[in-house]
Amino acid sequence: MIITIEGNPDEGKTYLAKKIFKNRRSVLINSKEIGKPFSFMSVENDTEVIIVDDIRTEDFEKVYSVFTQNELKIDRMGQNMLSIKTPDVILIRF
Repeated sequence: MIITIEGNPDEGKTYLAKKIFKNRRSVLINSKEIGKPFSFMSVENDTEVIIVDDIRTEDFEKVYSVFTQNELKIDRMGQNMLSIKTPDVILIRF
């Protein structure tokens, strides 16, 4: 499932996302990290929700496409590559 929350800066979008999924194992990632090596380092096998914050309109499609795959491949800095089922995702767009 992919949920998008849109709005102006400082309107509480990230707060809302964290509140909705407060009882699930979630990871917050800044959109600027998507596509960089090790951008998913904090994601584990048991991560239930990834919250991607601060997505600019011009970057939205690129970020969205990362999470349409069935699996995420996570580089573990010299360890074996981890492949997990893509968890639920909240994309926070401004």
